[in-house]
Amino acid sequence: MNSLRKLEVEVILLLFIFLIPMDFVFPSDLGRVSCLSKFGNIIGDADFILPLLLSFLCLFYILRLEKWENPILELLCLIVLTALLGNLLKVLLGRARPYMGLGELSFFNFPESLFKNDFQSFPSGHVLVATSTFSWIGMRFKGWIRLAFLFLIVIVAYNRLETNNHFFSDVAFSFALGYALTLGYLREVKGSEESWLPFDPLAFASFFKRLFS
Repeated sequence: MNSLRKLEVEVILLLFIFLIPMDFVFPSDLGRVSCLSKFGNIIGDADFILPLLLSFLCLFYILRLEKWENPILELLCLIVLTALLGNLLKVLLGRARPYMGLGELSFFNFPESLFKNDFQSFPSGHVLVATSTFSWIGMRFKGWIRLAFLFLIVIVAYNRLETNNHFFSDVAFSFALGYALTLGYLREVKGSEESWLPFDPLAFASFFKRLFS
């Protein structure tokens, strides 16, 4: 069974099409809540999360906490995969950011999208990374703790809208894609969402191959 099932891919593509008109309804420049917004900007940044996870991995290795090493490796691979896919879509779609003032339908601004962050609005890398990270962690807990991790994703999404860096469709699509990637990754690596099997690099490679085949 493919990690990302055909139906899930079709749903994601439909989201891409039908979320764009929502940008004309939902504003991309919300009222400011500076402390909350800054926190969302930090926890959704791969440049912050990846070094943090690598530090934890080194710490667990030094303390010989083997049971934590494999989960951290899995999460690292998931975030790297998510970030790579997100950046690829950013360059290929080349959507101008809201603050550029070019409108909601300004796509395919190549080659500017290859070199300029101003034309890399779709999808939101922060929301992709945050969704992959916190949904992966949240699936290992039950009850209100899962809601707490969902709230962290909402904070990141709020920051991307509040700072006028992304349209609503950028954020909504990124959440759906990040969650689908996490579920597909867990199916491939673990076989089920709740099991804790040893980390297998071949399973990660297999998921990557299925994703792009």
